[in-house]
Amino acid sequence: MNRRQFCLGSVVVVAGVSGCATRAVWDDVSNTKYHTYYDQINAFYVNQDQSQFVVLSDRFHYIFNTRSVIPLLKSNLRSRYIVDIQNMRMPEPSAANELPIHGSLFFALPVRKLNPSELSQARALGFEIASPTEKQKAIEVAKLRDIPVDEGSEYLIKTVAISGHRYTPKVGVTYGNSEHFYRQYNVPVVQERTSVNAAKALGATLVTPITLAADGILMLLGLPLLAVFVMSGGVHY
Repeated sequence: MNRRQFCLGSVVVVAGVSGCATRAVWDDVSNTKYHTYYDQINAFYVNQDQSQFVVLSDRFHYIFNTRSVIPLLKSNLRSRYIVDIQNMRMPEPSAANELPIHGSLFFALPVRKLNPSELSQARALGFEIASPTEKQKAIEVAKLRDIPVDEGSEYLIKTVAISGHRYTPKVGVTYGNSEHFYRQYNVPVVQERTSVNAAKALGATLVTPITLAADGILMLLGLPLLAVFVMSGGVHY
């Protein structure tokens, strides 16, 4: 089985939070408790049929439905993207055997670096002119990752909602150890806790459906996972 690799070059995936260890804080807002933890992300994968997007950390596995993201990853504009993971949130579980998680991916493109054809492609993908706040966010993310910034340019932005579930890795299994990012990222995840039962459910664990084949390839429900790398040089298939 040949393994294809996605290389996200100049595609910057940032959570905007520094620090190394996973940590947690507690807040009480309008009588609703929120448990916020910061998870250190190691790697991204897409399954072979491109229906699911997988985010791996040492502590958890997050599996999202990604069909709306695939056109963006396939576009020849992909090497220009600035991308931010944001609004990661776990609502109160409806059942003890479900740990849903929702969030979004924020994509930005500097208009002055696009020719008319590329601008049309971006519009076709659903990009829109950024508000001043969105433009500033894109600039800040780019600066954080040492990407050249054109502060005088307008920016196009697109936000894609992602939804999925959180799982716990199997003890003693190393998942994608050789394919970690050259730099890890810390993502804040907010858990809603509005009842005792919800608190118990949030403490529950669901064992990951990701398995490790004999040849070292990660598998999800019988399909190989394809690595998404963050490095210079563009997204390559």
